[in-house]
Amino acid sequence: MSTERPLTCPPRSSAVSGYSWFSMHAIVLHAVILFGLCGCGTGRVKEPVADDEAHKRALSEGISLDHAADAYFYPSKKVDYFKGMDTVSSPDTAHQLIDVQLEAGKTPGDVLASSAPGAPGLSEDEFFGRNTWMIWCAGNEGFWDDLTRAELGFIDLLKLLDSRRRSQRFNEAGMINEPGMRQARMLEADEFDLWLDQPNDESLRRWRKAYLKQTFDEIATGTHKSQRGLSVYRGEAGAKPDDYGYDTPDEYLQETGDGESQQQKDDYGTDRIPPPDIYGLSSGVVGLRLFPNPYFTEEARAKWQAAKFYDDDSYFRDPMLVRPFRVGMSCAFCHASWHPLNPPSDLTNPQWANISGNIGAQYLRARATFGNVLPKDNFVYHLLDSQPPGTIDTSLIASDNINNPNAMNPVFRLPQRALVSFRNPPERQSSASARLPSIWGSPGENPPPNAKDPVPEQWRKIFGEYGLSKELQSSNGSDRHVPRVLLDGADSIGAYGSLARVFLNIGSYWERWNQIHQRVLGLTPQEPFALKDCEQHSVYWHATARRVGPLRDYFLKVSSAMPLLATKGGVERLVVPKAEGVVGTAETSGTIKTQGQIAVSDASATTATIVTPAKITLPARNPVTSIDVTKLKKGRQIFAEQCIVCHSSIQPESSEFAIFGQQPNDNPDRMLHRDTYAALSRERLKLRDEWAANGEHWDHDPGQWLQNSEYQKWAAEVVEKPEFWLNNFLSTDYRIPITLVKTNAARAMATNAMSGHMWEDFSSIDYRQLPSPGEIEFFNPYRGKAGETDTFSPRHKTPAGAPMKGGGPGYYRVPTLVSIWATAPYLHNNSLGLFNNDPSVNGRLEAFDDGMRKLLWPERRRKSTSYNDATADRLKRDHGLIWRTPQETYLVIAAKNVPEIAQRIPFVSGLKERFPWLDDITPLWLPGAILFLTAWVLLAVSGETRRKSAGVALLGLAAIAAALFFAASRYPDNRWLTWVSDVRPSRLVVFPLIIGGIVLWLPLSKKWVRWTGYLAITVSLLLSGVVYFNSGSLDDLRLGPIPAGTPVNLLSNLNSEADPAELKKAIRDTVLGLSEIESRHLSLEEQQRVLREKVAPALLSVNKCPDFVMDKGHYFEWFDQMSDDDKNALIELLKTF
Repeated sequence: MSTERPLTCPPRSSAVSGYSWFSMHAIVLHAVILFGLCGCGTGRVKEPVADDEAHKRALSEGISLDHAADAYFYPSKKVDYFKGMDTVSSPDTAHQLIDVQLEAGKTPGDVLASSAPGAPGLSEDEFFGRNTWMIWCAGNEGFWDDLTRAELGFIDLLKLLDSRRRSQRFNEAGMINEPGMRQARMLEADEFDLWLDQPNDESLRRWRKAYLKQTFDEIATGTHKSQRGLSVYRGEAGAKPDDYGYDTPDEYLQETGDGESQQQKDDYGTDRIPPPDIYGLSSGVVGLRLFPNPYFTEEARAKWQAAKFYDDDSYFRDPMLVRPFRVGMSCAFCHASWHPLNPPSDLTNPQWANISGNIGAQYLRARATFGNVLPKDNFVYHLLDSQPPGTIDTSLIASDNINNPNAMNPVFRLPQRALVSFRNPPERQSSASARLPSIWGSPGENPPPNAKDPVPEQWRKIFGEYGLSKELQSSNGSDRHVPRVLLDGADSIGAYGSLARVFLNIGSYWERWNQIHQRVLGLTPQEPFALKDCEQHSVYWHATARRVGPLRDYFLKVSSAMPLLATKGGVERLVVPKAEGVVGTAETSGTIKTQGQIAVSDASATTATIVTPAKITLPARNPVTSIDVTKLKKGRQIFAEQCIVCHSSIQPESSEFAIFGQQPNDNPDRMLHRDTYAALSRERLKLRDEWAANGEHWDHDPGQWLQNSEYQKWAAEVVEKPEFWLNNFLSTDYRIPITLVKTNAARAMATNAMSGHMWEDFSSIDYRQLPSPGEIEFFNPYRGKAGETDTFSPRHKTPAGAPMKGGGPGYYRVPTLVSIWATAPYLHNNSLGLFNNDPSVNGRLEAFDDGMRKLLWPERRRKSTSYNDATADRLKRDHGLIWRTPQETYLVIAAKNVPEIAQRIPFVSGLKERFPWLDDITPLWLPGAILFLTAWVLLAVSGETRRKSAGVALLGLAAIAAALFFAASRYPDNRWLTWVSDVRPSRLVVFPLIIGGIVLWLPLSKKWVRWTGYLAITVSLLLSGVVYFNSGSLDDLRLGPIPAGTPVNLLSNLNSEADPAELKKAIRDTVLGLSEIESRHLSLEEQQRVLREKVAPALLSVNKCPDFVMDKGHYFEWFDQMSDDDKNALIELLKTF
């Protein structure tokens, strides 16, 4: 029997909107927090491991898991759906050291000729990998649909797609409109009156209409293939191996009209349409795909009201609402954005050529996209808003109870990243992790002809040139070299595992997600997302695993640098000196090298014109958007003195291979370089290997080498070699302790990859046994009168076998500087520098300039910021950017979601286990009304004769009701009895009448009858309260008020692993403090006093990461050696990366 609940809730009443912490709802959540955090609950019931929807379907049809995965893997015909994307620039050595080339007599045009951007020339495998990145959702459409019913009610992707906002999507949310789509001009009945973007092409619109009609007609009757294996399937049972798999787009053309010729049908161009069973439909937003909802049955269609969906808060927040579409999310949503080399002229109507799949969604707003249904007085609105554009807290949903936004970072120079990782120490893998490849499936030297995923010869040759053939061949061992992607270096099992895990992180195999962790609040302990469970129960995992190889190949092809000088008009950005003086000639047989002179030469000439300048001048240019060539040599010197030790993948031990790799071993220059720096290389490797042998997989003190004379000599030499810049990842890709880099610690404190936590199988043993970084300095705004420096050590619960307060957290890997001119703002959370929402080349350079100057001149950080309306006075007072609530807020949980949260209270969960019919009461008012009627009769009727008559009447009513319920069950199709079937459960109608009738019939004293009546009233009120509460029909839960100016992370970082006694005390003190604010109606000044004296100390004591200043750090003592001229020269050099 289906569970039916009212579609709407009572409107929110202003009379109850001021519930205090002592309200009924507050008591509920208070109890939930105590039971959930302090371990007083009943514990998670161990359930059988869930199958994903695709596996349920395969099981219902007798299809093997591998066969099912194949159907989601290679379509019969591979099509490049995104031609024009991912423009690449492939400069040669001539592009490097531009100033040297110009001094040698070359023109800027000659120097930059090789860097002209063009198409990447993708192979079939590579563009299939791009298809995977752009539109493969791996079944996560069910996950995002499920999240619309989450406790905090913050997201609805279907509402996010409202076509009426198409022209404002980028400005408001940073989303990219999908090329080839346009704003809806009218409501479409086939799309259930939803405002959804439509294809520009009329033939594609007609195909879409035909597809939706056929699909939704089958879903309505329960016979669509997507419903097989689900509770809503009503079609034929049994195996259908011939029918398993996807339908090609042209299979829906039969609905487009009988009068069309085959040629007309061919003209639909269905090759342009990704198979919808695999990839869904275009939504109009890059990275979001539409899938017809298999649960949108005829019953759900009858209840659907599009107008209410857009306008009625209680309607679209109803957890029982079934939407026509589920919205899936591909990796592109968070990683594709405007291409720096080819930005759009029209942000509303871009072309695929304007989009890069690897640049990262630099402009995406977490609050506007993932919190799109939140009002501003909701605390969660500001929690999500505290994640700056281009960042997302990837542990928001698999919550680690830390607000730790991190940049949706670009993927640059993947080949160079792989090479440097093979020079870093290997890390031990668990038996589970070691089952996945590191980069290639078959890295052996001579793989058999049928080997799965062998290393292409071109990459085998490159690894050989770098002296890494042995490491490549053994790369799939239990000890392996691992390229990392995540900012904290937690994804430490190899690139293959990292790419596969991305899809799990955005909701693939969500059925298991919901079993092993509390999806948003994170109050219950996590369990590992075990690889064996994915392998045994998820078709989508296997289908994704088959796509990882092509996805890797795609990034190996398109992840080259995006140089500023390769942009349109890049040559004009060079500020080249002009000289006026005496003209002469000099004999030459080729290129002229000059010192302090400008030479113009032809390589074939025997004479050259020499200008001995009396005066050198620079053309007037905007210094922010141009490159001063005269400062580049100085910039390289400063890079060698200040940056190279962390921001170069080429170090003394690898520079021979990087610079001379294509030269013979006995090349004189190569031999000289090798011999000169052999001792330095041995010293560095010895120290690094000693650390690794002790389980210390991080660079303890990179700055020490800047004081080493041999290292200084090496650095000064290599920065003048073009090969150094051409083949450099510009990062060691190694871990640095947070105590050294001293940026905001939140992301480094993330715990999801620790032993026993969500991503255990996707992190190395060595990561999970890292020691604590030690005491971490932070600014405590509530210490002393105006805030003081404080310290904390990691506050997570130490896993078994890990060092105390260790086990992984506490480190950042070094980010790359590749194309840094295009990726501002800076730091791991994008908090440093100007955010102008301008993807033009000049817009990027303006953001770069502001961010770089704040990085190199820390005092400028306290003068301005683009975020949170923070003034210079506030930045100075807070020692930087602390994200604070700009207004009074409440933690709001929609009424419909309150019952789910309350089930974490043992009494409530036990009550529902004992009385399961509480979830199936309709109409809600009837049980209470029957009990109240019985009580009224008991109290109103006096006299023995009248009581007996009333008793007979109640028993008669009970008999009539029982007869009606019996008849309705025997004749379910009788239209006169359908209303009786809607009354559930029958016992709540019949039994109270019987009990009341018996009490009145028995010869009881007047006192007993009266007390029975009082009892019936009490039970009536209690039962009605429980019924309405359980149905989510009471008011929203609003906890607060949280005063304006409260640091967001003061509340968001509540440590669920803190000592239970400390947690209880902190919660109690917080409750009392906020109650005082509410009950006494304090002024803002008085609210801040209570916050400072009572609430903040309580919450800081159990705060998982009390480091609130977002834009601090990355300033090292050796930076003090730089003059302003040095810093300006370094900025000019960085523009050329």
